[in-house]
Amino acid sequence: MLNDIYKHPFLKFLLSPQMKVYRHLTFICLLLVVVLTGNSDMRQGMEIYLKVTVFILLMLPPYINLYILVPKLLFTRKYLQYLGAVILIIASFYCLIVFVLRPYFEQFSSAPKENEPTPMDILSFSIIFGIFIAATTAIKLFQRWIIDSQRIHQLENIRLNTELQELKSQINPHFMFNMLNNAHVLTQRDPVKASQILLRLSNLLRYQLYDSNREQVLLSADIRFLRDFLDLEKIRRDFFEFTITDDTGNDQVLMPPFLFIPFVENAVKHSVDPLEKSYVHLKFNRQQDKLIFECINSKPAVIPPAETYGRLGLTNVKRRLDLQYPDIHRLVIADGPTEYHITLIIPV
Repeated sequence: MLNDIYKHPFLKFLLSPQMKVYRHLTFICLLLVVVLTGNSDMRQGMEIYLKVTVFILLMLPPYINLYILVPKLLFTRKYLQYLGAVILIIASFYCLIVFVLRPYFEQFSSAPKENEPTPMDILSFSIIFGIFIAATTAIKLFQRWIIDSQRIHQLENIRLNTELQELKSQINPHFMFNMLNNAHVLTQRDPVKASQILLRLSNLLRYQLYDSNREQVLLSADIRFLRDFLDLEKIRRDFFEFTITDDTGNDQVLMPPFLFIPFVENAVKHSVDPLEKSYVHLKFNRQQDKLIFECINSKPAVIPPAETYGRLGLTNVKRRLDLQYPDIHRLVIADGPTEYHITLIIPV
């Protein structure tokens, strides 16, 4: 966030710590221009002292406000004390200039002495010094707001990443348990085929343990993982069919790992029918900058009671979508009489 702001030259000059010296030099130069361009009726020697005095008097209130009043009073929410301190500074400098310095420098001036200050003079003086103080306060508040916004943004990213890891840690143990249970069934039925399945299972586990820790993986690798998983399920079950249609082309599409497996695993689990043939059909289609994923599974005639993991897996993946694709994804779930159809549209 802050890096984006620094791309703007003016904001970079105003906020960047590296530009601090240049900000102060600019302020000092502006004050020097204001002071040196002013005319006075002082003698040659005293005119220099007068301008140096005016320069210091104009510079002190903003810096007192910048480094003392704002950090110690305004940022600690002592608003009344801050307002009182500002008024006290303006009044003190006014008294110093009008009742101490002006009478002293009038001795060296050829101009007639000025009359006593009027309320308009007091108001003009207060406005000028108030503008200087208000400008430094605004800059300091803006800098503080940017820093706080950056800190909140970083904390939010940390919180979201932590939540994502927790969601993955809830999904993966369930998935591993189901795969190991499938391997156990196959070892009892056909040891020769089970050895082949265990080799495939090792590939699945390798993908799960290593690739799933990355922030993004190739979509083709994720599809290959889903195909191996469904192959394993097909060998384990007698009346199960599946298809995977990949219309994404040869593009190197990157996706968060294990984004689709909760849908597929849930489809496999809830398509089990001991009497009729069950199926799961997966479709991947890319349309410009969007990926359309469809998962269609059959529903048994007698639907068993909903189990905890079915609800947990879908709840977790919905939360992952909200975190990783906030307001830019679309999830449609159609629960028909004979089919369960999920459509997910995400940007790529």
